[in-house]
Amino acid sequence: KLVEYVFDHIRQINEEGKTSFLIVEQDVNLILDRADEVFAMQLGSIVHGGSPEDFRKDERLRKLFLGKG
Repeated sequence: KLVEYVFDHIRQINEEGKTSFLIVEQDVNLILDRADEVFAMQLGSIVHGGSPEDFRKDERLRKLFLGKG
């Protein structure tokens, strides 16, 4: 899958060169599985900034962005 190919290369560049990337992605699960830090926005305001683990633990965010409670 092209998306996974691109993310694999981004991760490789990140690890080799200590280069940071800002990725805007609507597939929350895709990002949560790959990012070191995530920011989530709702109606133009940041509603979360932190680790993917913290995002997954927050019931409000799971309902809002993942449709799970």
